[in-house]
Amino acid sequence: MLQSIHEYYGQVQRIRDFGGTNNELSIRTAFFELLNKYARQKGLEMVAEVSIKTENGNNVIPDGTLKDCRRLDWGYWESKKEANNLDEEIRKKFAQGYPKENILFEDGNTAVLF
Repeated sequence: MLQSIHEYYGQVQRIRDFGGTNNELSIRTAFFELLNKYARQKGLEMVAEVSIKTENGNNVIPDGTLKDCRRLDWGYWESKKEANNLDEEIRKKFAQGYPKENILFEDGNTAVLF
């Protein structure tokens, strides 16, 4: 897995070098691919942009939902811009009703797992 992490950082650097951007939408594909490499080893798949119902009945759409072959949710992923305050972005997502367990927030450099 360490090799995959090094590949991720290399891919992000290439995106930054070629695109001149740290934009969340530009670099999040690299993290999605990293998550899927690990997930597939466990028989799981990271699926992008799946709507889930919150405890208060609202719908939210994490950037990725970790699913098994029975379509059961195992976890969630939310990507944020590096320029944003990650702690503040996490608070906002929790206020919207995002799950508070088995969710990974990341900004391209820092990842926080609940």
